[in-house]
Amino acid sequence: AQGVARWDGSQWHSMGALTGGLVWTLTVYKGELIAGGTFSTADGQTVNRIARWDGEAWHSMDGGMNNTVFDLAVYNGELFAGGLFTTAGGQSISHIARWDGESWQPLGTGMNAQVLALTIYDGALIAGGAFTNAGGQTVDRIARWDGTQWHSIGNGLNGWVNMLTVADGRLVVGGAFTTAGGQAAGRIARLDGSAWQPFGTGVDNRVLAGTVYGNNLIIGGDFTVADGKTANRIARWGTP
Repeated sequence: AQGVARWDGSQWHSMGALTGGLVWTLTVYKGELIAGGTFSTADGQTVNRIARWDGEAWHSMDGGMNNTVFDLAVYNGELFAGGLFTTAGGQSISHIARWDGESWQPLGTGMNAQVLALTIYDGALIAGGAFTNAGGQTVDRIARWDGTQWHSIGNGLNGWVNMLTVADGRLVVGGAFTTAGGQAAGRIARLDGSAWQPFGTGVDNRVLAGTVYGNNLIIGGDFTVADGKTANRIARWGTP
């Protein structure tokens, strides 16, 4: 199983071969599996960091990107990719791109540094990463796309955003930052209305992944302490 595998409930199966690099992200778009990462080939053909699986074989998507695809999301029936790339489909596209079914399209002028995480919140596409500018305006590592243009969210974060998810109806952000909206937030925060709020004292190192399981927000990363308690790289926030 080269780069990707399928679990049928009792065992693993191969799904062709993604080679030449890593798979960073997977999503489903119009019934097909989309893979993004640093890989260069799929089943021996050049795909350049992104490919689609139709159930039988991998296919290129307009020649792919010139650098890493870190995350994928589906918004308003369209596929979006974020990453370190500065070209997609051979044209200049800065770190975030939209797939129209045949080719990659820009989202305004894009970002000035990599996009590391994508999610959907309150009817908009949310992007997080290392960038400080989106569509020509200051956004401090997180921005909202309304379908036409980019907007800032609060006063942003003072460090990289590596994770985005939604928990209890609120946008949750994790990463390497220590302040959110100007107040202390130990690498994880939530958006309450238009203001950022911390989760206790946060964690002592980067948050790299997050999801909701049962009544709990689950996070993973490099940390060993969460809200003052020992938590070796995984922790939960929620009801006991």
